[in-house]
Amino acid sequence: MEQPAGCAPQSVDLEAVIATAELGRRAPRPPDHEAENRILVSLAQDMARSPSAILHSLAQAALTACRAGSAGISLIEEDGGIFRWQALVGELAPHLGGTTPRSFSPCGTVVERNSIHLFSRPERHFGYFADRFFFWLDWLPSRLTAASFAIVGNFEDAVYCWRTQALSWAMHTHGIILATGAGAIGVRLGDTLHQYGTLQFRPEMGTGDEADVDYMQSAVGLIWRALVLWVFLLLLVSVAYSLG
Repeated sequence: MEQPAGCAPQSVDLEAVIATAELGRRAPRPPDHEAENRILVSLAQDMARSPSAILHSLAQAALTACRAGSAGISLIEEDGGIFRWQALVGELAPHLGGTTPRSFSPCGTVVERNSIHLFSRPERHFGYFADRFFFWLDWLPSRLTAASFAIVGNFEDAVYCWRTQALSWAMHTHGIILATGAGAIGVRLGDTLHQYGTLQFRPEMGTGDEADVDYMQSAVGLIWRALVLWVFLLLLVSVAYSLG
């Protein structure tokens, strides 16, 4: 099974994260026919009222019946290359509409083997799970950091670089911080980099002169001003809360 470009390296084999055999060793739960009947009646009613929402209803039914943390349904896109979450409830509901590659995902493994599987910590093999986790973990902090750089630096250039250059960087969250920081102090980053014995092209970030040692002090000053800004805002909120 090939790993698509841009995914984190595999750390364990696929078989190491498949734990389907555990299902045979677990003691079955006592049947709850009353609850099952309520779920089936509810699904029938939802199907009659709003057929277009049946996938969400099915996911919600699975969440309730299995007492799970999350439940969802993903469908293969027309091109056959990715799965898209069409219904997702529970803790992972914010990822509704997200995608996973068919060639390198638990969903793809189930389809390829045509059998049900139980996975244990699938991120150990499917590295993009960790990538997506860190993407969402960094989403808000990266934007707050970029906003603070814009406020304490050259606001116009910082916002311009954020809007026009950040998406060109391989990792978008990194691109936001780099582009905004470079614009805030008027320096140009990127271009070709000699690394690991090869030439790696990096898109241009920022405006102004090329980066050199003299700009290190400007970068340090930008970070300190941003830190002072957040300390001031926290103190302001604390005072307002104590007075309120």
